[in-house]
Amino acid sequence: MLFIEKIRYLREKSKQGILSITGDGSILVLDKKTGTSKRKDRENIGIERGHRFKKEIILFALSLKGPVDETRLARLWYEDEMPEKFNKFWTEKQVETTLRFLHKLGIDLSSISIQKSHPTFHRAAVHKFGTYSKLLKACNIEAGNRQKKQPINAIEFYNRLYQAHKNGEFRIKDGQIWVKKTTGEEVPGTIKKNTVYVPNLRIEGGRYHEAKLKFVCEFSGPYNEKNFAEYWYKGKLPLTKKQNGFWTKKQAEAIIEILIEHGVNFEPQSIYDTYPDLYGGLADLFGSYWEALQNLKINPKEVYQLFKVDRRLFGIYVERCVWEIIRKSSSCFDFQTSRESLRLDLWHKEEKKVIDIKTSIHTSIDKEISKYVPKYGAENVITVFLYGPEDFNQVIEGVRKISIFQWIQENSKDFDDFQSVIEQLKKFKDENEYETGDPKKTAAYFFDMTNNVIELALDGKSHQKIADMVYISRRQVGRILDGQTLAPYINSKLFSQYQKEKKKLKDEKEKRNLLILEFHNKGFALKDIANEVKMSPTGVKDVLQVMMTKEQEPKGDRSIRVYEINGQGEINERNFKIYPSAPSCARALGVSKHTIGRVLRGIPAMSNLPYVILYNETFTEERLQQRIHQKLQELRSLK
Repeated sequence: MLFIEKIRYLREKSKQGILSITGDGSILVLDKKTGTSKRKDRENIGIERGHRFKKEIILFALSLKGPVDETRLARLWYEDEMPEKFNKFWTEKQVETTLRFLHKLGIDLSSISIQKSHPTFHRAAVHKFGTYSKLLKACNIEAGNRQKKQPINAIEFYNRLYQAHKNGEFRIKDGQIWVKKTTGEEVPGTIKKNTVYVPNLRIEGGRYHEAKLKFVCEFSGPYNEKNFAEYWYKGKLPLTKKQNGFWTKKQAEAIIEILIEHGVNFEPQSIYDTYPDLYGGLADLFGSYWEALQNLKINPKEVYQLFKVDRRLFGIYVERCVWEIIRKSSSCFDFQTSRESLRLDLWHKEEKKVIDIKTSIHTSIDKEISKYVPKYGAENVITVFLYGPEDFNQVIEGVRKISIFQWIQENSKDFDDFQSVIEQLKKFKDENEYETGDPKKTAAYFFDMTNNVIELALDGKSHQKIADMVYISRRQVGRILDGQTLAPYINSKLFSQYQKEKKKLKDEKEKRNLLILEFHNKGFALKDIANEVKMSPTGVKDVLQVMMTKEQEPKGDRSIRVYEINGQGEINERNFKIYPSAPSCARALGVSKHTIGRVLRGIPAMSNLPYVILYNETFTEERLQQRIHQKLQELRSLK
């Protein structure tokens, strides 16, 4: 018997006088032989021969008033007022009705969102319709017709919560949230995944984080950027991981004012460690922490206290300030734009020239010569420097190296007022002292930095941790540890020690991985393997996936075999093409190398791609049939 049929059956027996509930919640069942009602206190209660029901189901059915249909059950399910167990509830009609009910509430109906918020419903939809997409199609709810969530402003959201609290829609009683039902009755709020359903309030679909409701009850509104900043600084403001709608420019300004009042150090690493949400919020709002400081009228030079020690940070500062001066007087240049995988300082839009900004005349240009000259030609690569002789203009190893003042005069036609630009740069240069005459200091800095990186790596620090401690990028850390950059400054003995330690760890890791694979082949459970090798079960699973994928990959020939599927879903197994590598295959099929790599490993990618792709060397008839079956299933699921 379906769940809705059980409810209707029990309500019918109640109308006939066979079933009733006493004032203390006990269930009475009419005995037809004696004509008297008997009290039933068991977990499973028999009503008639062959009809037994759980006590909670009976109490639930008899508590309902008025007609019961799928729509009403969908509402009760959404409001968490269903019994703990409700078997045979999800029929096709119930699933469709529930989807329409959620759609009417304005809830995000994307598959990912529903899986997170209502996993039971998502599983029922897949079970009854095959896929969640088919359910949407059956209900005529297209992706474009779903109600999109409007951007929520946090202050507006909390003020609406505060107004609802003033109107008595929810309150705290004995440390618990109580809510007002549509009938006006006040009941304890049901908590589901730290959220509480408030029946008469519709801002985010009806469910609200418990901590947010308690905050509104404890700290009275109305709210604005200033008191929000104070609550944030004191750690009273309940922010979820996404922090939707909280970080606005006005809110950032209010928080910065609070931090200035309390004498907080705005050095990037200090803010990142102490207030990571602030660092991330500013970077999202303004593009980078640097840009945020400039927009919030904080002098970046005063913030970056490491200028005198870390020449890299000073170089970034010079680069940004020079660009800011140029940008205000010229529209001919782009700054730090990527051209065919090359990161440029300045790019002349019309002349297609690279202008690389350097701090000092002594700064090496070897990297620029190897990076840009092969791509653009030496005549289109120019290195300009700020600190050094202002009349310097020479060609070094085919690349022109020139003072920025000389360069601006030569290209005066590209500036609205080139004299003003020169004056601003000279003023900036005078205000920011920099030692240009001693390249030994630069070499000493690089010696110290590379040694520091290697020593931290020997201590077992991760690349990201080293990058945070040394103030260089994680990519740069990797290049130093691989000997790809700053090689002349690396201590050879220390580097040799690191390489030996790295090889030792790699050998130990390979032995461990082979042991994991051996245990797996013998039929050991993941938990038992994890205990043996002292890893988490998830880590063991990841290792097995990598190891088993490697076994399927060819050791020598890496050519790729491609079969095409026609519009009727048919494939000619005798007609195929062979490509020498994954990149050439990707170019021919018009997809990315990443997609080809996923397909070769048997991971679903681009379901609408009408090709079956395998390594030529590891090709077998059995593997071909498996991939054909997998691909045809993917294509059918799209129809």
